[in-house]
Amino acid sequence: MSSDQASSSLDSFDFEKHSDVARGNVGWALKPWDWATSKKRRAELDEQTEALANLLEEAGIKARGESDVVSISAVTGIVTPLVPYRPVRFLPAVANRDRRPMLNALRYWLDNEADHPEYMRYAVITAGEPIPAFGDLRGALQSMARKISKWAHEAREMYDIQVHFRGSEFTRKTAAERGMPEYPADTILYHPHANVLLEPKRKLPKEGPRSWGAFLEWSHDYLDAHWEDCGRVEDVREIVKYVVKPSDLLHGEKPIDAAETKWLYESLFRLNLAQPMGDFKAFYAELADKGVKVVRVKNKNSEGGKLRLVKKATRFDHSEKKIVEEEDDEVLPHGKAANIILGVTLPTWSHTPWAEPSILVQNYNPRVVSKRASERLLEIEYERYHARECWDAAGAPEPSVALQIAQQWSSKDGFNVSPFRRAAGGSYSIYTSSLTVRSEGEEKVAAGSSSPPTDPPPERSLGWLEIDPEYNEAEFRVPEFGKRRKSA
Repeated sequence: MSSDQASSSLDSFDFEKHSDVARGNVGWALKPWDWATSKKRRAELDEQTEALANLLEEAGIKARGESDVVSISAVTGIVTPLVPYRPVRFLPAVANRDRRPMLNALRYWLDNEADHPEYMRYAVITAGEPIPAFGDLRGALQSMARKISKWAHEAREMYDIQVHFRGSEFTRKTAAERGMPEYPADTILYHPHANVLLEPKRKLPKEGPRSWGAFLEWSHDYLDAHWEDCGRVEDVREIVKYVVKPSDLLHGEKPIDAAETKWLYESLFRLNLAQPMGDFKAFYAELADKGVKVVRVKNKNSEGGKLRLVKKATRFDHSEKKIVEEEDDEVLPHGKAANIILGVTLPTWSHTPWAEPSILVQNYNPRVVSKRASERLLEIEYERYHARECWDAAGAPEPSVALQIAQQWSSKDGFNVSPFRRAAGGSYSIYTSSLTVRSEGEEKVAAGSSSPPTDPPPERSLGWLEIDPEYNEAEFRVPEFGKRRKSA
């Protein structure tokens, strides 16, 4: 698919609106095992990120930014201070944040835009020799990327095979773990490799100089590396990966130390480790040009939802309000106004198995007394009220009940707790439904909320102020506050 075809496809697509996705995803329920597994994985990711960030800062590399922003869960009301990490490639939270947009876009492209996804294959290209720690890992990764780019160009010219993606990564193990006696046993060795997605544009002959076998042999010789043809693509997560497994850094025979984290940070600084190529490059560039992201949207026909193209929200700009200059405004000791809403995220399952949005607020102070700061507190309540309406309409339980279920599902013995589900049509009312105890032996069902949301404030809501369709508050990055506007 050419860039013109990609543009035409995006132009003709009926994009989802942020507001519709936000409302539709509130109250989206996960199964007990799925939610508990995801929660455990997030906790492990956070723990690994903290450990590596501590090592970096021990070595003099600033790994965390400063932030005066909190995340207020719009339904459960939980307030979480946000500590953003700097864009260090091997910090798991950063790697997860950067990987997701590429992963979603590639999945969507393969399912909806690629000419012949059934012909897609992937291969792993592994460097001939590992790099000892404190060696020229940066040079090895750069050399591999350049060589793959040249190989991809010639593969298209000679064999009509197009490469659509290259993702570089490496493993980290001791020489003893790798079984390489030519090095001292405790030598840390980094072994770079790259995952490439490729597509034969025509049927290749079984034999001869332009056959598939000839292409594999030519690729091995051209790249001067180990080549493994992994067959057809079954799961794009095998192609788009972290640059290094966190367990390789923190566990094994010789865990990483502060000095090695500093070297690794310098080796990876501003390297292009994930590179769209070919037709996928044109599609990915078109997404950015048109301000579109690929987002997983709740779908009644699929428990896991469906990937859709979603238009980025319009920026929310406070600059014309002259907030700090108002005489009656509440200004904190550091000279900044209180309770500035930066935006509202799309719903996530941060605290319960039911998805809820989070309100990002700068200089949050619920005890302000000035008129303007109090008005901004009211804006927060507007957003919470609208989120609660959507939550109840989705049949999600009372927030306190949801939190109790989350606590039980997080325990080893909690999977026997029956989830609260929406009752059948006709038995549900947003404002009057209540928890019902049925006769013994009959399934217990919650028909929505046990209490209605409070009456809305007398003024009109400012609506949904989206930031990032894949946002996770644990991966927050400090936006530019100069004009006090929401960053997309």
